[in-house]
Amino acid sequence: RVLDVSSAGEDGSVTVTTEQGIIKAGAVVVATNGYAPELLPELRSHLYPTRNQVIMTRPLAPTAQWAVGGISVDSEVGARELYMIRRPDGRVCLGGARALEPNAAVGSSDDSTLAPAVGQYLRRFLRRHFPSLGEFEVEAEWTGVLGFTKDGAPLIGPVRPGVYVAAGFCGHGMPQCFGAGKA
Repeated sequence: RVLDVSSAGEDGSVTVTTEQGIIKAGAVVVATNGYAPELLPELRSHLYPTRNQVIMTRPLAPTAQWAVGGISVDSEVGARELYMIRRPDGRVCLGGARALEPNAAVGSSDDSTLAPAVGQYLRRFLRRHFPSLGEFEVEAEWTGVLGFTKDGAPLIGPVRPGVYVAAGFCGHGMPQCFGAGKA
């Protein structure tokens, strides 16, 4: 676990302090999304954590009505910002519905528990809106912490000498992080 990231010293190296010891590098990229302000306090006013919950089904039978790929959905009032992907192995991954949690889970970095109301909603949503999937069983359910910014734009670039950030993807980190890495 990383405990601290210093600015570049006189020799130009950045010091990263971990539980196992110290690492020196010419440059460091902090790409921890919602946790970035814990390492870079100067980001606290720009980036905040938000808890998110996801379900993954067991592999489902192929269906002609829905090809492999992903979609984003705004569902009924009270549970917006859903995202879903049907994987090549037949599993369906559905996440979101943060609006069902207190304060829409904004500011929450606790990913140690599940929100029953969110999990139930995600299951109902799949059954109601994708009946062609048939019966399904949830194989896994988890929470994670996303990083959000006030303006919805990710933070990508230098923070201090030798220290860069790639965070605040507002729930869209997986499709955007490769471009951020190139930047």
